[in-house]
Amino acid sequence: MDGNFLMKGMWGFVVFLLVALLFSVFWQEDWELANQQVTAVRFGFYRVMGVEALCGIGVACFAWKGFRFHYLDGVVFLFGGYLVGRNWLSGEPVVYRVELILLLFLLYFILRVLFSLYDGALKVVLLTFIGAVGVECILGAGQLYGGIASGHALYRLTGSFFNPGPYAGFLAMGLPVALAFFLVRRENVRFSGGKQWVYYGMRCLAGGVLLLSVMLLPVTMSRGSWLAALAGTGVVLGKHYGVRGRIGRLVSGRRHVFIGGIVAAVIFFLVVVVGMYGLKKDSADGRMLIWKMDMLAMQEHPWIGVGSGRFGGAYGEVQATYFLSGKATPREEWVAGVPEYGFNEYLQMGVEGGLIGLALLTGILLGALIRLFSSDEPEGRAVLGSLTAFVFFAFFSYPLGVLPLCIVFVMLLAMAATRREENSFCKEKSGNELWRKWCIPGLALLVAGIIWSITGGKEEERRAYVHWREEQSYFKMEIYKGTEENYGKLYPFLFQQPRFLFEYGLCLSRLGQYEAGSRLMQEATCLSADPMFFNIMGKNQQALQRFDLAADYFRRAAATVPTRLYPLYLLCQMYFESGQIQRGMELGKVVLDKEPKVMSEAVKEMKSEIREWINKNQ
Repeated sequence: MDGNFLMKGMWGFVVFLLVALLFSVFWQEDWELANQQVTAVRFGFYRVMGVEALCGIGVACFAWKGFRFHYLDGVVFLFGGYLVGRNWLSGEPVVYRVELILLLFLLYFILRVLFSLYDGALKVVLLTFIGAVGVECILGAGQLYGGIASGHALYRLTGSFFNPGPYAGFLAMGLPVALAFFLVRRENVRFSGGKQWVYYGMRCLAGGVLLLSVMLLPVTMSRGSWLAALAGTGVVLGKHYGVRGRIGRLVSGRRHVFIGGIVAAVIFFLVVVVGMYGLKKDSADGRMLIWKMDMLAMQEHPWIGVGSGRFGGAYGEVQATYFLSGKATPREEWVAGVPEYGFNEYLQMGVEGGLIGLALLTGILLGALIRLFSSDEPEGRAVLGSLTAFVFFAFFSYPLGVLPLCIVFVMLLAMAATRREENSFCKEKSGNELWRKWCIPGLALLVAGIIWSITGGKEEERRAYVHWREEQSYFKMEIYKGTEENYGKLYPFLFQQPRFLFEYGLCLSRLGQYEAGSRLMQEATCLSADPMFFNIMGKNQQALQRFDLAADYFRRAAATVPTRLYPLYLLCQMYFESGQIQRGMELGKVVLDKEPKVMSEAVKEMKSEIREWINKNQ
């Protein structure tokens, strides 16, 4: 059976279908849903995982002979168990985040079993990956030259993603795979059966995707993806041409040439870094401030973190405290913002999962890279290059916060733990195989049961997102009566969405239910760093004539993002309306002298009103 080309072709087709089904999640669309760009992908993933679980049971019955547990499997499941257990034991988990984490780690098991079917499975998976990158390249080219709508109103090039950053990261992870297959030698294409057209077709596909990716990556303006692509392709080229051995010979024979090359490489790297910094200086400085706040947030909860999905709340609290302390520089105040992500997965994992979570994530990455580095197979080089690109991209962005990139990451880890020379459903194994014959299918059945229990009851939640989108039209028209009642019905399903909490709380506040509105805003501050929640809480307290408490909320909002004038405008307005004229005059002059980060009509109106209040009370 091992030499049966038709049998291998059949299993190859099964692997292709199941992997292609995962990539189809990228292109899920459902315009009925609120926040559809992200939500549609999540519900699409739920549906796909139900199918993957069903197929995983069948595949496990055939793949059990080729499956071998690896130490990487143990670390992966320890990491997944820690994240899920840590969040549930906290008492207030972000439920949908915990569900996604659990599903992704169960997907790892399914893929491990699937990739153990036969010795050509990894090649089929990687070619499918290249095909998915090709589809994204076509989408990107269509957006760039017109004809296809972008996923974000502010950006022209996003692919199927919601902004250029994750899109560029996906291209950077796919580029080393395309390069590895473009460089592959014909003798390594074992599944071709001696057919030249298979070999040349594969190289044409890889070459086309390679060319398109190189053309599109610079347009994304994602510097992190550029470095990731360079690192990934550099590893592939180094493995392919045996650079390690050549360097060893160079060191032993011509040491001065080697030292000169190192010095030139360091100078080139520094020039590139300085050039990339100057390309988007404000963005780079803002990124460094985010990393600084990430590390301060880690110090608040060093061991087990704040929990998945609660990064925004922890970040907002730390940044406001930092600016209130007076330690910040004017440059830091200028570049401050309210990020949803930590723009460094390792630091964000330290915030959400603590040092324990960070250590486990680092162990997984190092274990996978070491295992791949020892492989001389073309598939090993491709996975090594792609995973290296992920590791570098994770230093500058948030790939684990984007579900499609999480799927690719899990896929790469499963391939890293699966070696081609170890796999074959037909190889004879020595020793007692009875435990594995029943253990692997039994585990697959357990995994399927857990997946179905998670994904089976999502239709009601999906309808909640549909109704939320319908109610948002009334909210935008400021029809609060009736809308708040309907939002109340949706609250059990959407209570962990900061935007929903803001809209629901604002409805209650505008209808005079100030205490209830403030409670919802307080819940949102645990999930998001946006200072608007504190602005609304301050206005609620002002309406209740609790002026001192209102002033505290306004100051907290102003401290979170010092360049925003709106919180100071609200505080100044409260001072004048509550009879605190002297305080209002002093603060008003400060606001008039303050330069906003972006001058807009709203800013001009606020300054004009403050000027009128000052003139009236002089």
